[in-house]
Amino acid sequence: MEIESRFKVTASLTPYDVSILVLIYLYCCHGIKVPMDIFVKLITPTISSIEINPILEIEKLDLKVDKPLPVDLEALVSYVLESGQRQLAIQFASVLNSLDSLDTFAQLMGFLEKECLVKNYRIKKASNYHGYLLITKTSYLGVYLDKCLTEYHLGSFEDRQELWESFKQYLESFKSRQIWRQLEHELKPFEFEFRTSINGNDNNDDSSINSDREMISWFQTFGQQITSADTPVTLVGESYLKSLLNWELITVCKTKSKINPYTRQILRGLSLNDLTHFPVVHVLAYLEAVFDNSYQEAADALHNYFDYMLTQNDENCFHISLLCLATFHTCMHDGPAAIKAFEEATKVARENKNTGTLNLIMIWVVNFIEIYPEYSSQFQVTVEQIVRYLKFCPDNENSLIFEKAYKFESLLLMMDNADGTLVLESFFKYMAIAIQRLQFGSDFAQVCKYGTKLWEMLGQPLLSEVYGAYVRERMQPDDSDQEIQDAFNSLEHGDHLMVSKLLLKLRSPRFTDESLKKLKLLEIKYLISTGDYEQAMQKVSESMRDLDTNLMSAEWKFKFQVENCNILLSCGMAARCFPILKDMLDASMQSKNTLRASESMVLLCATLKQLGKNEQSRFLLENNLHVILQYRHLERNAIELLR
Repeated sequence: MEIESRFKVTASLTPYDVSILVLIYLYCCHGIKVPMDIFVKLITPTISSIEINPILEIEKLDLKVDKPLPVDLEALVSYVLESGQRQLAIQFASVLNSLDSLDTFAQLMGFLEKECLVKNYRIKKASNYHGYLLITKTSYLGVYLDKCLTEYHLGSFEDRQELWESFKQYLESFKSRQIWRQLEHELKPFEFEFRTSINGNDNNDDSSINSDREMISWFQTFGQQITSADTPVTLVGESYLKSLLNWELITVCKTKSKINPYTRQILRGLSLNDLTHFPVVHVLAYLEAVFDNSYQEAADALHNYFDYMLTQNDENCFHISLLCLATFHTCMHDGPAAIKAFEEATKVARENKNTGTLNLIMIWVVNFIEIYPEYSSQFQVTVEQIVRYLKFCPDNENSLIFEKAYKFESLLLMMDNADGTLVLESFFKYMAIAIQRLQFGSDFAQVCKYGTKLWEMLGQPLLSEVYGAYVRERMQPDDSDQEIQDAFNSLEHGDHLMVSKLLLKLRSPRFTDESLKKLKLLEIKYLISTGDYEQAMQKVSESMRDLDTNLMSAEWKFKFQVENCNILLSCGMAARCFPILKDMLDASMQSKNTLRASESMVLLCATLKQLGKNEQSRFLLENNLHVILQYRHLERNAIELLR
């Protein structure tokens, strides 16, 4: 939607406010039914709101900001029409078209103040007019009307002249649109009852009335011809623009999209002086740069934002700026820099005794370790200590703290090869809190994403698929994960070319630790498939050493042990599998994981068969077949062993 003017932020009235005042006038003075939904939609963006910092508050997931309508008249009339209020739209446009001078604005507001606004509902207002609706100053409409009156009275002569010029452009722009041409033939001139000098029946004779009418008409015509030498501007209210930017922040964060073109047009049309009052613009530039992987642009925007915020002498800003810096380095996969910023933020938050931010930092730290476990040993506190700290927070803390605490506890138990019952207990607590927080905007898709992985690890593919279906409907798939999964499928069908191309990305810094482990597993399977057992064994050893130096993951340790046994069996060295299989079976019994136990049992039977102990192999397989056949990928191996 093109608007041929620049924009200016004002603390006084805007043409958008005049439009809402006209709707209030029709509602109160002419008995026209205006649905409250329309008033709420139009007035809410004009109410002062706190600036949202998405890097801090997006974790709460209970933020909901409706998109404000554009500040041009076409959007407003279109919204009324889309609400099924065609007659209202016609009357509304008729009144706006009849507003022919700044004096009419002033009379309209004075009339609403005198005839409709009361301090409370007990007051019976004396009036020459009957049947008008009264609104109290504390009501939704009353608060807005009182605010407009205050802004208008406090405004200077220049503000009022600027309002009139902006309104003329506002109306002229609307008249050039298709929607005006659709309504124009139904519009009628509107006579305001407060124009007593023209419409009233007083004691003046006809010649006096005609003289007054001519004089007022001349002043109106003369006033319309006076224009400013400056380029006309579209006035935007401070509260409206802040609401619009808050909506953009939430949208850009959640969808990783670009700023809406209309919002960008407003920002480009503002002066540098106006922009300094909206530092959140730097956050939007930062987010766009991060999603575009533009390191320097993102760093510059973040520093610009906090250069401004820190000059406000806000004691919370310093450690918040450090936390934001840590998240930036995390997005750019710069682990050491992120750790340094996290630790400095923690130190400052403790010195300031800001427990709310400290809890948030702890959540971010564990999120970071979950993605980059290789850096876990570089923090001064362990993950176990952080989880314990979060679990024993005071009851009056945000429930998000406890939701995350039980998620992290479940993850730790999985990585430590704990009893599956304990893992599920923590997972169900995490899910229960998340479900209770749905009314506050909790992202249940993230719970299901975690549940998909959990049930897959526990050997319940059907349950995992149920959770996975929910995730696929509500979340965009990760391109790298999908690419790796496609490569595994290609390897099963003997397509080595696609796999070899993907393995060239192993050194990419853009992959998370989880994706890199998948790629290493793919590489080992690829080497086994091509018969390069020596290189495959070397890769298995390297992967096991990496696990030993970082947070030990029972799941990945087991997967690499399986490939170790596959290599030994392929090389005819079955006897060397026994120590590995003993460790695998013991771990499976400890965690009560039937999937891992079944995989270990199939490998043990294959080992015994290669050593010529066919009877023992068949005996073990037949006695455990009812469990093994639960898993499709083991069914083929089991049948081959029974032949």
